[in-house]
Amino acid sequence: MKRKELLTFLGELCIVAVIFLVLPFLIVDTGSAMGILLIATPLLCVGISAAFGCWMSLRTVLLWVPLASVVLFFAAMLLHYNETAWGYGVAYAVLLAAGGGTGYWIRKRPRPQK
Repeated sequence: MKRKELLTFLGELCIVAVIFLVLPFLIVDTGSAMGILLIATPLLCVGISAAFGCWMSLRTVLLWVPLASVVLFFAAMLLHYNETAWGYGVAYAVLLAAGGGTGYWIRKRPRPQK
């Protein structure tokens, strides 16, 4: 991994860590928990990953980002949730891979010639 790509990768992971570790503090009841776990976090994961996916290789987008996000969510799961929340970590990893793949595809798609 090149230095520029590594810095981009670490930047995305820092933002994902903030999403996973700070958003749960906004949970006050069951409704807000569902809103954060099922709406806010997935949308942020896809958006952030698509934005950062434009500057990373496909291997990083499809392998390293999802693996690192599962580790980050595991830490958040131990702090904020119980063990039944591990499925969300897998789902978020898939969404991060899909968003990153979309960003990579947007960068690599052929441009129409005039």
